[in-house]
Amino acid sequence: MTDTQYLLQTIESLLNVPKQGEHDPYRPVWHFAPRVGLLNDPNGLSFYNGEYHLFYQWNPLECEHGAKAWGLATSTDMIHWQHKPLALAPTEEYEVSGCYSGSAIEVDGKLELFYTGNVKYPQGGRTAYQCRAQLSESGEVKKLGPVMDLRPVIAVMCVTLRFGAMVMTITWC
Repeated sequence: MTDTQYLLQTIESLLNVPKQGEHDPYRPVWHFAPRVGLLNDPNGLSFYNGEYHLFYQWNPLECEHGAKAWGLATSTDMIHWQHKPLALAPTEEYEVSGCYSGSAIEVDGKLELFYTGNVKYPQGGRTAYQCRAQLSESGEVKKLGPVMDLRPVIAVMCVTLRFGAMVMTITWC
């Protein structure tokens, strides 16, 4: 899915949200919540350019776990939040199954974002890339991709044997 396709689906989801959602008695009043979709982890809470920035894992397309994006909201007082355009969408091959946990830090006038690009394999299993993006002063996010190549993983298998009170752990590499 391209960035444009993902954004169009997100816009459609926002346009079709029921109006009564804001008046839901179970909707948080003091805690941040997006208008639609599934809010997962907060990520990259930071102070940048005179405002607090709250990045969060978000599935804007449905209220289910799936390929998470990163939403963004800003505040001057950490009570009243302004929703911003989608920060990261899982549209690159190194993050196709979701933009997961990360953080943010200001460097040379730009907010550096670090996050985990999640890739699930069709036959089972997954891998993760440590990725980098930048938020400019104008609010645009530029993906810079993985910060390092994947290294071969050494397979480790541990077996714990119990003989009465005696416990023995054997590790194979």
